[in-house]
Amino acid sequence: AVEFVNLWAEETLIEVVLTLEILFLLYYEPFHRCSAKRWKNLCSLFK
Repeated sequence: AVEFVNLWAEETLIEVVLTLEILFLLYYEPFHRCSAKRWKNLCSLFK
């Protein structure tokens, strides 16, 4: 059971990191327009 908890925690962490990287790229990518208001909205959805 401990192995499953460790795997679940690891997968959850990977998903969180990927989501944050996508949000970061959405904000800083020059081809996408993401205002500070939109950034705040996306981050609040992430919570």
